[in-house]
Amino acid sequence: MQPKINVISLPVSDLQRSLTFYRDGLGLPTPGINEGIIAIELDGGLSLFLIERNQFASFSTLAQAEPHLSHSSVECILSCAVDSKEEVDSILEGALNTGGSIPSPAKEEAWGYTGYFKDPDGHLWEIVCPKNRAD
Repeated sequence: MQPKINVISLPVSDLQRSLTFYRDGLGLPTPGINEGIIAIELDGGLSLFLIERNQFASFSTLAQAEPHLSHSSVECILSCAVDSKEEVDSILEGALNTGGSIPSPAKEEAWGYTGYFKDPDGHLWEIVCPKNRAD
């Protein structure tokens, strides 16, 4: 089998707040809320689905089978490479201005200029301008 991820689904507590954050704050293209899901088409045939938390739980057999397990919204990091340090800073600013948080300022790392933000539900995103792309 040659696995290929086509969809990443994230649970969210408020679809309207998430729509404002991802569409208006981050500038990601989406037709809006449709049947309780916000679908965002990303590059390379990858989609991001934001699903209201109760509906998400109904899709997840693990959530139903093991309700005693507590989960953090930072169980994974969603990473995006961009072309400039300015783009990193702009994305972080958009996230902060629409209800996200910045756990620490962007900084130079061994692999490039890197910043992190959390969406309104606490999902952690990494935005990096790799050293080979830096201005």
